[in-house]
Amino acid sequence: MNISKFTLIILSICCLGACKNDIEINAPWQEIPVVYGLLDVNQTVQYIRIQKAYQNSINQTTAEGAQIGDSLYLKDLVVMINSDTFKPVDTIAKDPGFFAQNTNTIFAGKVSDMNLNKTMVLSIQSIKTGKTYIGKTSLVGPATMKSYFMNFNTFINPSYIQLVFNAPEKSYTFDGILRFKYKEYPTGNSASATTYTIDYQIPNSYLFKNSNYVIPNLLFINYLKEKILPKAGFDREIVSIDFLAIGGSKELKDFIDITTPSSSIVQKKVDYSNIEGGALGIFSSRSQTPFLNLDIKNVTGNTQRQNLIDALNSKPSQYTDVKYIINSDLKFVN
Repeated sequence: MNISKFTLIILSICCLGACKNDIEINAPWQEIPVVYGLLDVNQTVQYIRIQKAYQNSINQTTAEGAQIGDSLYLKDLVVMINSDTFKPVDTIAKDPGFFAQNTNTIFAGKVSDMNLNKTMVLSIQSIKTGKTYIGKTSLVGPATMKSYFMNFNTFINPSYIQLVFNAPEKSYTFDGILRFKYKEYPTGNSASATTYTIDYQIPNSYLFKNSNYVIPNLLFINYLKEKILPKAGFDREIVSIDFLAIGGSKELKDFIDITTPSSSIVQKKVDYSNIEGGALGIFSSRSQTPFLNLDIKNVTGNTQRQNLIDALNSKPSQYTDVKYIINSDLKFVN
């Protein structure tokens, strides 16, 4: 079999090249801030989370480097929103996970002018590299409640919960949460009560014109009965039902839309960041407006609290039809 000189040369190059198989997996260090900040006009203190893209030393494994708190944070930063300076704080505990939790540096401060018509500008200056990173957003105003109606009698129409409100000003995305609070204690010992909270995120399919929720009461009741399990020897009491109206700015809506999992065969999603200068992340605003302790008794009659208790206990009464309610006695008392 004849082999040309050209073929021999190519084979020789391949063999020589195959002798060295070391791969440099650690790129040279570079400063890449990762920013997460949502301003809220309903909060006095604002928080901005600033970390750095993780990169471990060539002399460490990923697991070893992850346990060093400083590997997640940039030092010597000057952080401002408009003319207000934000300072690092370590008062908020970090949830346990793969990375070290002994340090959780977050920048906190007050924005002196929270005017809805004013652009909020986040400036992050790195003393080490001299780089400056900029993010901009508009504020979202608070929501206002106009009226609400609660009927927990599943037999008599209208069998729904209705919340009528003015959506947060300048919001591009909206969510509503019904927050159910209850306390639980050993039967006969209410002094040892523990309070629990269950959040029911209202499906947007029940939102009309961004200002009117009409929710079938069975959905809410059965959701509670799925989350609260029967517990022998314990009684429960309703503490309150709250409504939380959450509006988000355009940047937050864009972030949610872009990062939502694709339903198509192509799963690749583009990276989103509205931080200029080479950083990753989002600087945006939201408005969380709480409407606390919605009056169950007086809005639609004194029977409504008892109707809800009967439904949670699956006990028929003169007020409540429990035909379509999950059959479990949760031992709620009045």
